[in-house]
Amino acid sequence: MSDMVENYLALARNASIAGNYGEALNYYNKVLELEPTNYIAWYGKGEAVGWMSTVQTLRLNELFVCFENAIRFSSNNPSLIKNCALKINEIATACYSICRNHMQEFIALNNAWVDYLSQCSQIISAYEIAHVYDSNDSNILKNIITLCEDNIKGMAYKDEFDNNASKAVSLSPEYEQEMRDKIALYGEKLKIIEPDYQIPNPVVAKPESACFVVAATMGNEDNFIINDLRNFRDSWLRNSSYGRKFIDWYYRNGPVLANFIRGYCFFRMLSFAFIVFPCWALSSVLLKFSKK
Repeated sequence: MSDMVENYLALARNASIAGNYGEALNYYNKVLELEPTNYIAWYGKGEAVGWMSTVQTLRLNELFVCFENAIRFSSNNPSLIKNCALKINEIATACYSICRNHMQEFIALNNAWVDYLSQCSQIISAYEIAHVYDSNDSNILKNIITLCEDNIKGMAYKDEFDNNASKAVSLSPEYEQEMRDKIALYGEKLKIIEPDYQIPNPVVAKPESACFVVAATMGNEDNFIINDLRNFRDSWLRNSSYGRKFIDWYYRNGPVLANFIRGYCFFRMLSFAFIVFPCWALSSVLLKFSKK
């Protein structure tokens, strides 16, 4: 190894320690210009680009390429492979944190949830690659499961741009099943390492009120009809399997119908006449007879 290469590597390491990953990346690239097969530089470059990820641009794919080259040029050094797993896990977890914080802050904006799911997909893939590198690291398995749980649960929130209406975001049934399959798969692998581990069964988050269509029809959530229907939901519908299935269906489809109704006076009138008032009248009768 030439003196120039050693000097560049030392400068790159110092820059990385100081958190100056752009500077470190520049020095690692200089090393690779001189020695394209230098696995230390490939590893360092992968670490640097990984830490340069932002909410707008996750640089995980670049990290993977660099680590793959590092492993290949090190002749599959076992210690390096394990270090790659640890570093991917560490960087992916940091990416998850910044993406989730951003999503929570901007959840009411268009595409915030969709963008977050796309980011999570990349992060889950990163964890899965880390698991391939080190299949015995229980923390990697737990992180995969935690992220899948997070996606399944979705998020309930108050929409500040819509009179603080209670809303929630969740997965499509197909994607939710994919996440549950991953939880089952990696949960079973984790049980081999930790036999007492209990595989979780996450529940989809629900809005505080979840009276989407009724609130959109009435124009606000502060009226006796909404209060009566909430009472019917909590004291009657939740007590039967069919009622719970209806609630789940409504939580998934109600926001779409509500958004359509909210912007049109004519459709709000139709909704009141043919949906809201009949449902309220029926619920009042059912609650009345249930108390006898």
